[in-house]
Amino acid sequence: MFSRTRAAIVLALAATPVALNAQQQAEPPQEVQEWLAEVQQIQQKLQPVQEQALQDEAIQQEQQRAAEAVRAVMIQLDSTMDAKIERFEAIMQEAQFAQATNDQQTIAALTQEAQQLQPQIMEAQAQALEHPDVEPRVAAFQKQLRDKMTELDPDTKPLLDRLDQLEGQLRAAFERQG
Repeated sequence: MFSRTRAAIVLALAATPVALNAQQQAEPPQEVQEWLAEVQQIQQKLQPVQEQALQDEAIQQEQQRAAEAVRAVMIQLDSTMDAKIERFEAIMQEAQFAQATNDQQTIAALTQEAQQLQPQIMEAQAQALEHPDVEPRVAAFQKQLRDKMTELDPDTKPLLDRLDQLEGQLRAAFERQG
């Protein structure tokens, strides 16, 4: 069964692909750095209401369906992906234990292994998110989540709108560069 933790990992990696790509580029222009900083500030402001919205059972179910669709396509595109995701999840659990016991050597080894797996998982996820079976499912989850966030706190609407605007600007800036 696809756990809630797996759903969170899969969708967290997809949260802001433009911002993640921007952070991986070598020293973006000052304007782009400012946009990225603003995206992070907005995400921090939105986090409490997002966490509250994610407590809603209907939102959780839609998140689960979206994550399952993403994972299924990731595995369809690369049959080794299921094992890679499983290992990545195990690394996260092992790292928590190592951190609790202050085992720096284990933390370093796990970090290195995670850094090797993460780009592969992110690339597969990016491909899956563009797949025609996945895109509408993720869009439905995002709309339902945003609607719930706005219902819980109407002040989130302008923040969400600004986040959309910034992500569009970042996407355009990186399309010009690459």
